[in-house]
Amino acid sequence: MTPHDVSEFIIAPPLSRRQRIIRSRERLAHYLRGQFPEFEFRLIEMAPVGEDDDFVVLPVMNFVGDDGKSHMCKPVPTFTLVRIREALRQFERTSAKALH
Repeated sequence: MTPHDVSEFIIAPPLSRRQRIIRSRERLAHYLRGQFPEFEFRLIEMAPVGEDDDFVVLPVMNFVGDDGKSHMCKPVPTFTLVRIREALRQFERTSAKALH
């Protein structure tokens, strides 16, 4: 079986700014779809791991194959995670400027 590429990421906002980002859920989803149309994103309120001051980006690394079994996806290139995290920071900076 050929491994699949990751197509979905789970995003957890920084703890200190969580509520503000959660309230912007729809705008954030629209922004991410525009930046990364090849991926799907799911925003969660708290991450099981990570830093409190930055976004946590977790790739969904498994898929169910035609055989009905769970298989691992190909590892995500580090630069993909960096690009997503930077896009999230840019969204937050742009959103903060719009509120002032």
